[in-house]
Amino acid sequence: NWWKLNRKLKNSLGIVITRFHKPIIFTAGPIMQLSLQTFVG
Repeated sequence: NWWKLNRKLKNSLGIVITRFHKPIIFTAGPIMQLSLQTFVG
């Protein structure tokens, strides 16, 4: 029973990760570039 629950949780977690993966890239990309520019400059 616990194993089934764990599998369900992992599947839902994977769906959430794939759903929020692109927005994270779109928001983290510019922030990373900005921090890199300030660090180098």
